[in-house]
Amino acid sequence: MSNPKFLNILLIAVLTIFIVQTFFAKPAEVETIPSDTVSIEVSAREYAIPDLPALAISNTTATPVEIDTCRDIMIERDGLAISDLPEQFCQRIPVASNATGAVDLSDISRLFLSPARFSAKLSQSGTVVSAASFDIEEVGAFRGFFRTILYAPLYNLFAWLIDNLPDHSLGLAIIIVTIGIRLLLLKPQQHMLENTRRMQELQPRVKALQERHKDDQSKLGMELLDLYKKEGINPLGSFLPLLLQLPILIMLYSVILHIESPTNAYFLYAPLAGFDVESINTDFLGLGLASIGSDAAIIMAVLVGGLQALQGWLSMPPETEKKPAKKSSDENEPTMPDAAAMSRAMLFILPPIVGVSVYFFPLGVGLYWLVNTAFMIAQQLVVNRKKNRA
Repeated sequence: MSNPKFLNILLIAVLTIFIVQTFFAKPAEVETIPSDTVSIEVSAREYAIPDLPALAISNTTATPVEIDTCRDIMIERDGLAISDLPEQFCQRIPVASNATGAVDLSDISRLFLSPARFSAKLSQSGTVVSAASFDIEEVGAFRGFFRTILYAPLYNLFAWLIDNLPDHSLGLAIIIVTIGIRLLLLKPQQHMLENTRRMQELQPRVKALQERHKDDQSKLGMELLDLYKKEGINPLGSFLPLLLQLPILIMLYSVILHIESPTNAYFLYAPLAGFDVESINTDFLGLGLASIGSDAAIIMAVLVGGLQALQGWLSMPPETEKKPAKKSSDENEPTMPDAAAMSRAMLFILPPIVGVSVYFFPLGVGLYWLVNTAFMIAQQLVVNRKKNRA
């Protein structure tokens, strides 16, 4: 019988890769640009509504240039030039020699909220010297389902909270939403923790059955099912709740990651249509929640990694007296994985992975992870206390 903690980890990894690969935008396509030119580039050929295209000016010449977006850049939609671009789009972009300068499209983001073929053309002295084309497409069914059912409600909840909280604080909104979601998932999470704890405590009996029926896997499976039924334990109970909460947690992460994107106006419900993304205050207790890789990110990574290690340590079963392992007479006979050993291994592996991940995420995501892990520690303490009283 597979170790439930290992199944949890495997399930999380598979679902995370599947959802990230299908939910988020396609990776950028690399375009070869001739040397000694000033050119306009697009990071991808296709974007799904409401993803904002990423345009940039590449200067591979020996001298710096300055691009006037209103004078030097023309945007076409389905072959027709767009002449009524807002004044906010007008900007001067200095681009040093052998450098790249980003073109800010946030002020014209509404242009990209319906399917069309776009082309951005760069002119110098009235002559088009470079062009980059891209398509805006409808989102796929899978991605659209998660956006409609999970992302849009969560984003509107964030928008409503930020609009009504003092100083439009993103930090307070993250804390409130994280605790709210943890309360909604309180019962399944509690069941998962209790089920995992009881599964760990059954490991000596499970290993005894594995040793007794090592030559008859069918008999072993029946004996294990009888044991779990007798003890009132669901072998799937340790990871099925994760199936329920993982999509919600991934959407929460995505909302925080893109909270300042102007294209989020696409998801606002009618009562919040006037919500101004620029009103969001991302400063919280001196932390810039939109920043990545700052000195504060190191502290946040250490804190989250430390709490993750504490939560893992609290979930470990009590140490039992160790008996010398019996050596198999058949050296080629496969051995069953030791659940306790795997749990201890994850105790050392998972916290550093989480800590490093937090460092490379916006601090707002780190704050979510910090509050989320602290809540789980509190739940784990409750489970342990109930067990000690039993």
